[in-house]
Amino acid sequence: MRMNTRLVLSLVAFCTAASLGCSSSNDAPGAGTGGNGSGGAGTGGTVAPGTGSGGASGTGGAGTGGAPAATGGATGSGGAAVDAATGSGGAPATDASTVDSGGNPVLGDGTTCSYTDDKQFCACLNATCGGDTLNDQAKMARSIYCGQCMGTATCIGRASSAGGAIGICEMLKGLTAGQKQKAAGLTSIWENSTPTLQYGFSSDIGDGRGFTSGRAGFCTGTGDAIIVVQCYAAAKPGNPLAKFIPELIRLEQKFVSTNGALQGDTSGLQGYDTAWTSSGNDTVFRACQDSAVDAIYYGAALKKATDKKFTKALTVVSLWDGQIMHGESDPKFGMLAMMGMADTMVKLSDPPTAQEETDWLGAFHKIRAQVMTTRAEWKGNIYRVATYEQLRKAGNMDFNGCVQTGGVSASTYWSGLPTDRSPSFNVCGD
Repeated sequence: MRMNTRLVLSLVAFCTAASLGCSSSNDAPGAGTGGNGSGGAGTGGTVAPGTGSGGASGTGGAGTGGAPAATGGATGSGGAAVDAATGSGGAPATDASTVDSGGNPVLGDGTTCSYTDDKQFCACLNATCGGDTLNDQAKMARSIYCGQCMGTATCIGRASSAGGAIGICEMLKGLTAGQKQKAAGLTSIWENSTPTLQYGFSSDIGDGRGFTSGRAGFCTGTGDAIIVVQCYAAAKPGNPLAKFIPELIRLEQKFVSTNGALQGDTSGLQGYDTAWTSSGNDTVFRACQDSAVDAIYYGAALKKATDKKFTKALTVVSLWDGQIMHGESDPKFGMLAMMGMADTMVKLSDPPTAQEETDWLGAFHKIRAQVMTTRAEWKGNIYRVATYEQLRKAGNMDFNGCVQTGGVSASTYWSGLPTDRSPSFNVCGD
């Protein structure tokens, strides 16, 4: 299976724009409560999960406020995990900066946390999901994995320039499983020209980012593929990809130490693409890819919608697609900038009325469509925004039913914009 030219261009544009490789930049932490998940890697963040002392994967306890627990990987050698509530185990319970004035946990940055193993370090950060590379108290880079959310909880992640995202499992009202599947299928059409998620795809597409793989183009040279592989090793020790974790950590830490210089070296990853493809139908592996997407993209979009007190599914779907393409903080085309411009065009009540929400979403679509004309790689793909605008104009803010693609272009709604149309598919959720 080959990744088509449009996807390659989209990945190159997105990675360059976000300054992260194959991940978006999410500056604002997702504050909230959640389960206490166990970590993934062994001692020093350099041993594959499940292979260090402590062996079997574990399950975290219930989090503050009753949020579901997060599942995680093996505890590495070096002592017992810290109890996030009491601090038992001889280390601080949390980073001193990770509790707000009401005593609720927010994400820390690691600089006041010592490192014993991933489970202890993630607890100190208040992180219950995702993975990333952060410096500890000793200024040592630690490539950590903090687990997955269980049940209907969502990982509200904080992505970083290291390419990953740690987060907190929160019980936010989001999309139904069917809506989420349908939304992901639409984005897959925009990126891969098929509604079928490409979980098993893996290839060095020659863009300097190493192997690009899976449903979201996780790259070995930019810090996001490692999260998926660590998750898989924690959930299923001994899988075909687990042996590559030491090399992925080496590449990730070089990526971080060089301030984001792309790591295209695949010489230490012989057989990686074959191992990824062979695992593509494994439901455990697919779940790890899904959880990484949640931490880096979906959770960030859901948090934005929730913070603005929006209630409609289409708003979340559209913000999610924007998060994937544009990232967070670029002053010209990042999500914060585009949402800020929409705020100036449509004044919102507290909470917004249904009409205000749909008007705001229309403004956001127009802004995003105009922004996409500024980059050649995006200009022929504005039909994705037009498709969401078609649903909005039809009054389908609840994102009900199947979605027929290929019927509209950007020029349908915004004069002077491109006439390109997407491939034609009828996309339905379960």
